[in-house]
Amino acid sequence: MASNALSAIGGVLFNLVFIVYAQNMENAKLAISAIVIVSTIPMIGDFLLGYFSDRTVHKYRMFLMNKLVQMLIYLMFAFLMSFETNWIIFGCLLLLNFVSDLISSYNVYLEIPIVKHLVMAESLTDARALDNGLHHTVGLLGKLFGASLIVLLNYNFSLLSLLNALMFLLSFYILWCNRQQFKLAIPSKNHYEGERLDVKTIGQDSYKNLKTLFKYKQIFHFAMIFALMNLISSAQEGLLLLSYSENEALLFFNFTFTLTLYTTSEALGMIVGSMFPFKALRKTSIEANLIFEIALTVLIIFNLLLIEERYSLLILLFLSGYFMGISNPRIDAFIMQTLPDKVLSSVTSIFYTIVQLTIPIGTFVFLTLSNVFSIKLAWLMLSVVGVGLLIYAFMLARQYHTQPEKHSEG
Repeated sequence: MASNALSAIGGVLFNLVFIVYAQNMENAKLAISAIVIVSTIPMIGDFLLGYFSDRTVHKYRMFLMNKLVQMLIYLMFAFLMSFETNWIIFGCLLLLNFVSDLISSYNVYLEIPIVKHLVMAESLTDARALDNGLHHTVGLLGKLFGASLIVLLNYNFSLLSLLNALMFLLSFYILWCNRQQFKLAIPSKNHYEGERLDVKTIGQDSYKNLKTLFKYKQIFHFAMIFALMNLISSAQEGLLLLSYSENEALLFFNFTFTLTLYTTSEALGMIVGSMFPFKALRKTSIEANLIFEIALTVLIIFNLLLIEERYSLLILLFLSGYFMGISNPRIDAFIMQTLPDKVLSSVTSIFYTIVQLTIPIGTFVFLTLSNVFSIKLAWLMLSVVGVGLLIYAFMLARQYHTQPEKHSEG
C-alpha cells in the first residue's frame, strides 16, 4: 500500500506539473487539449493489458520492473524539461507520458487477482471503498503538495520531474524490502500453462472473454451505462480546463490555484463517499446511486453553460465526487464476486475497455467543437447527451437492482 501511495503521489504530481507546463506554451489551449486527448489513448488497449496480466505468473517481478522503468521515464522528463519550451520537446513529453500511462494501467490489472485472494467476498465492497478512499486521499495530498512545490521551486519543471522519479524509486525500494511477503501474497498459479501465445490466440481468447462478459447481464449493462458516463466525463474534464483557462469569472486568484481547488473539491467528495458513505445509500441499488451521480453531472454542465458561478460549481463537484466514491467500489466488488479467477483480469479489462472506448471520442469531439466553434456550443451539446443519459439511467433502474453486499451474503 505504501508503494502504491508513493507511485500515486508521483503520478498526481506530474499530471499537475504537465498541465501547468502546457499552460506556458505558445498555444496553451492546443497544448492542454493534446495532453487530455493523448492521455485517453492507452485506455483503448486495456483489454490487452488485462489479458497479459492474467498470463503473468511472476507478478512481483513485473511490479519491480515497472517501478524502475517509470523512474527512468521521469528522469527523461527531467532532462527534456531542462530545455527551452517548444513543440518538439512537448511532443516527446507526450510520448513518454503515454508509455508511463500504459505501465500504470498494466499494474492495475496485476493487482486485481491479489485483492480477490486476500479479501473475503463479504468484505470486498468495504475493502475497495477503503482502497479507493486512500487512493484519492493520496491524490489530493499530492495535488496540494504539487501546487505548493510548483510555486516554491519557481516553476522549475525539470526539478519537479526529478522529485517524481524519486517517488517511483522509493516505491521500488519498498517493494524490494518486502519481497518475501509479496511472493507469499501474490498468486503464482499459471492457468495457461502449455498454451500457445500468438496473435491468433490473443484474438480468439479476447473474443471468448467478450462472450463471457455478455453472459453476465448485469456486468454488461454496467459497461454500457459507464461507457456513456465516461463519454460525458472525459469531455467535461477537458472543457473544464479550457473554461478555467479562458473565463476569469471561474478563477480563484490564478489558474494553478483554481485548478487545484476544483480538483480538490471533487477529490474530497470521492474520499468522503468512499470512506464515510451514508448507510442508506449503501442499501440502495448501484443503479440508484448512478442516477444521483448523473443528475449532478448534468447540473455541473448547466452551471458552465448558463451561469458560470464558481462557488456553486465547487459544491456540485464535491457532491458528484461523493456519489462516485459510493458507486465505484460497489461495482468493483460486484465484478470481483461474479467473475471466475482464470479470466478475472481479462474480462475485467474488456469491461473497462468498453467503458473507456468512449473517452477519446468524448474528448476529441467536444474539444474539437470548442476549438473550432466555441466552448459554449460544446457545453450545450454535452448537456443534451447528459439529459439523455439521465433518462437512460432511470430506465435501467426499473430493470435492475444490483446490491453487491446482498450478493456476498447469499
